[in-house]
Amino acid sequence: MGKVRKLELSRYAVKTFTKFKFHEENEIEELSLCTYDAEYIIEILRTENKSIWMGKMKRVSLEGYATGMLPKLGFHEDTEMESLSLSIHGARDITGMPRTDSSGGVWIGKVKTLRLEGYAVKILLRLGIHGENEMEELTLGACCREHIAEILGTGKKSVWIGKVKKINLDRHTSEIKDRLDFTLVSGSL
Repeated sequence: MGKVRKLELSRYAVKTFTKFKFHEENEIEELSLCTYDAEYIIEILRTENKSIWMGKMKRVSLEGYATGMLPKLGFHEDTEMESLSLSIHGARDITGMPRTDSSGGVWIGKVKTLRLEGYAVKILLRLGIHGENEMEELTLGACCREHIAEILGTGKKSVWIGKVKKINLDRHTSEIKDRLDFTLVSGSL
């Protein structure tokens, strides 16, 4: 496909995602994938982790079952994302959610704004964030305790976040504040 600046796929179109081959030095400004039907990502979930080369990314938004595709995406080691947004609203949508493994989960590198909604809050345990990262904003939103149960089972300061300027803990996520290991550089909590 060569170089791509913006790619937005939803519903059935997400199924075609593995057909795309991106240029090695690709720099995508915006990737948005959304599907609420597991049938459309079954083929993608069978691929190896990091097997879909994306290159450098600026803004990534994955919603519903498409969130399960995150470990399949290969990001350039120097990726510095402006934003990463993951949203899973139904328990049925967690098919393919990344699991912790020997590599520490899913490497996202540096990210300025991280937003996790619903069941996607669980993915926080599996994200590899660059050690020198300084986030502008971290937003976590969970409308029920089930979304945060796994994090509640961890020890205090066991979920490394790093430096953050602003943290928004919406609804039940305020209950996991003591599990997050972060340094507030300026801003509010």
